[in-house]
Amino acid sequence: MRSFKQLSYHERRKIFSGFCEGKSVRGIAIELERSPSTGSREKRRNADQNGYMYAGEAHAMAQERRNKNIPKIDKNKALNDFIIQQLKEKLSPKMIAGSWNLLNPDQPISPEAIYQWIYSAIGEGLGLKNFLLRFRKKRGLKRKQKAPSIKNRISVHDRPEDINKREELGHY
Repeated sequence: MRSFKQLSYHERRKIFSGFCEGKSVRGIAIELERSPSTGSREKRRNADQNGYMYAGEAHAMAQERRNKNIPKIDKNKALNDFIIQQLKEKLSPKMIAGSWNLLNPDQPISPEAIYQWIYSAIGEGLGLKNFLLRFRKKRGLKRKQKAPSIKNRISVHDRPEDINKREELGHY
């Protein structure tokens, strides 16, 4: 099984120089010992109307795409500090989100995003849930165990021998 490996800056430089020399995607991929589809995807993702971007720009765009799953609160230091300060003043995430959205309408945040951040590993490390007025020990699915529907039941295999004869009504 092959392992997944991101393209490096140096590989992107080779791709850029290959396109400048007029080489095909397949030819560049063979030089890099990569699949031709890797070169094709790279060209599609990091090209503008003039063609494939310079390797530095392409690498920066790839890093930006790679970091898109980082929570907004971790990316924005001002928002991070604002939320922590408001939590210390015992405001709820709903109130914090409302006041942030009034101050910064171009960077909205939802109360649920704040709750998820508080209960994430980073929030747990900072002890943020202790600043909430009410907090749950664990959020998410809560599974209840089903109680047996018949109490003190006896298996069919363990029934007495006279019932197996089926001589009385109800023994069927």
